[in-house]
Amino acid sequence: MKATFTRSITERKKIYPSVLIGDPVVQAGVMSLLCMLLLLLLLLLHSASEEISI
Repeated sequence: MKATFTRSITERKKIYPSVLIGDPVVQAGVMSLLCMLLLLLLLLLHSASEEISI
């Protein structure tokens, strides 16, 4: 079951790259990555503002 599932995903990547963007699993991964980047940016800005205030 797993082998056929991964194979269908790789085949879809080759044929329909735009379909992967519409894939809910890919969307969830992209959203989590964006959230992580936003958190990192906020942490960097917070530490930078603390350094400036000192």
